[in-house]
Amino acid sequence: MKKLTQKQQKIVSQLLTMHEMFPENESELIYHTPFQLLVAVMMSAQATDRQVNKITQVLWNFATSPQDIMAIGEDKLRDMIKSINYYNTKAKHIYQTAKILSDLEWMQNYLIQYPDQQSLYDQQ
Repeated sequence: MKKLTQKQQKIVSQLLTMHEMFPENESELIYHTPFQLLVAVMMSAQATDRQVNKITQVLWNFATSPQDIMAIGEDKLRDMIKSINYYNTKAKHIYQTAKILSDLEWMQNYLIQYPDQQSLYDQQ
């Protein structure tokens, strides 16, 4: 398993802190996986939840993971979300985020399950 960089450790720590602070937080965004929530939130800037949900209703048929976004490709992703504001920038950032996450094996194995911070660092 890859050793986490200092930056990755900071990201994990911040995500775990947010989860501890808001464990029961509800959203109007429709999602089924933590990765889908991340993508929906990235699309929600300067858009309504209704607009995002309309797009994700279709997108979630193709993308449930970072690897799925990578398989779709940035150009097709851009076409799929073109009805939302700033779709060029959002597609680029979503694709780049998917690439980063798909390169990190620990993300799927540990972070999705919200482990305590110590168990993440034990994997180094």
